[in-house]
Amino acid sequence: MARDETIFPSASYSANQTKVITIAEKYEAAEVVVDITAGLPNLVVTLGGKDATSGKTYTILTSSILTSGTTALRIGPELTAGTNVAKDYVPYELSVAVTQSGGVATTYSIGASLE
Repeated sequence: MARDETIFPSASYSANQTKVITIAEKYEAAEVVVDITAGLPNLVVTLGGKDATSGKTYTILTSSILTSGTTALRIGPELTAGTNVAKDYVPYELSVAVTQSGGVATTYSIGASLE
């Protein structure tokens, strides 16, 4: 069964953000949508997993530099790896980190659809 998740609600952010979502069920694929609506950002979004034993996060996908508009980042075992796409499974703990440079407040939201 598909699941939708709000990771960062639409708001003005001026610093780096990180959130880990615990997923109780196994999902193979995820689409994470970044929607930038105001500001002049240079955002990089990193999707990863969190190791249950060490508590450390690891990288699955690092986005291109995002400056405006709506961008979808995809993870799935049957996808072809490329820009903003990772050929991998969705981990049980999905980490979403936003690195924001330029020192400018930016309004954006990030949501995910899991399948």
